[in-house]
Amino acid sequence: MTIPPFSLSNIVTVLLALACILVVLHQRRTHRVNVALTGALAVAAVVVALLLLTEELNPTPYRDAMWLGGLVLGFAAGRFRARRLAVEFRPGAHLAAGSFSADRLAVSALLLAAAGLDLVFVLQRQPLVPMIYLATAAALGAGYHAGWCYAVIARIVALKAL
Repeated sequence: MTIPPFSLSNIVTVLLALACILVVLHQRRTHRVNVALTGALAVAAVVVALLLLTEELNPTPYRDAMWLGGLVLGFAAGRFRARRLAVEFRPGAHLAAGSFSADRLAVSALLLAAAGLDLVFVLQRQPLVPMIYLATAAALGAGYHAGWCYAVIARIVALKAL
């Protein structure tokens, strides 16, 4: 297996994944979901997934299907979970949620683990698992955060229309 050389993108992926965890922890602590932060979280997760995908040096239709499958599956799961969340709309682009589950924190931890393993593999110059697995795990997490964000924004729009 070949591995790309160390670059700034390896550090950026870890920092963005760490930012995802910090945003989720902040929202869990305050019991408020800021829509702007949730959107930024989804964008950061997608950037992490794309940066990990770019490190896949031997793209094939099978590997592309794995990555896209992870993204779609994550989106569907995140959308489903967010639709089941009991929310109360409050002005100021916030949603006050009654209970927070650990799923978003676990997904953010998955993103950080994938980015961290990528950094370790690049520094060691020896990957222990194929890079496409890390990219697929990150795509699953990115899809989850994007689906969750989409469902929350759709609910805000629906509540404002009432």
